[in-house]
Amino acid sequence: MDLDNLTAFLASYCPSRVVAARGNGDMLIDRYHLDTASGRFEAERTVIRKGRTRRMNFVKRLFGFPELRDWLLAAGFTSVAGYGEDEHLARSFTPPWCRSPTRPVLTGADAL
Repeated sequence: MDLDNLTAFLASYCPSRVVAARGNGDMLIDRYHLDTASGRFEAERTVIRKGRTRRMNFVKRLFGFPELRDWLLAAGFTSVAGYGEDEHLARSFTPPWCRSPTRPVLTGADAL
């Protein structure tokens, strides 16, 4: 599984940020609201392109390693490992997995 990194996202969390900006005035802006009851980020994305503005909403659910590990084990995998972008195996639930800039990777093995 290849997912956004919850820990990295929270460490750099900003409720509103310019995701991309070009010299011609085109922009992509995200505004996030964390719904703590569901663990989801409700987002409003604003796209400004050629002077026209569009808005859209979406929901982003991020998972921590312990939750994903438990789900995979409950689904029948016999072992689960988490890796950061530098491909180092995570030790417990701490770095390097937590420090991976954006994308941790989980692998699971099933019993033969």
